[in-house]
Amino acid sequence: MPQPTMLTMQFFTDEMFEAGTAHESYLRYWIANRKRLPNCILRINRGMLPDHFFTTLTDAIDLHDARLQTVNADLPNVALHFQGDNHGALRDIMLHYTGVTACTPIPHRLLADEPQSDLMCHETTIVEVNKFNHRMLFASSDIMSIDFTALGIESVDHPQPA
Repeated sequence: MPQPTMLTMQFFTDEMFEAGTAHESYLRYWIANRKRLPNCILRINRGMLPDHFFTTLTDAIDLHDARLQTVNADLPNVALHFQGDNHGALRDIMLHYTGVTACTPIPHRLLADEPQSDLMCHETTIVEVNKFNHRMLFASSDIMSIDFTALGIESVDHPQPA
């Protein structure tokens, strides 16, 4: 399986975090490229971009602290199932990448149900016309990277515990 074009984070690096410029730089990238980035990709960037960037927050997906539950990589398709938070309630998030041309190997530790497997931050960038890269940095310092052409999203919200 080919490796993705970039195995490090572009915006959410230690240096940019320390300088306090990571989110601002990512926002500038999105503003400059908004017309070339599909709405489905914007939808998964809640928490990485400021709330005012979204038309509605109801449909926005926040992947911060989400835990990877399952991976199905059958190129050219990759499906990731995360469990995340939706205002204190559980949200199942299924990301379906199609036209995948590269995907990093997924370490088994990312499928462990422990804090080190939480997704800390992620970024989506343009590789070329109609081809994108989604890089995800986990608490374990592992980076998952997927080059793809389209993204489908499903989410299921579960009731808040009583």
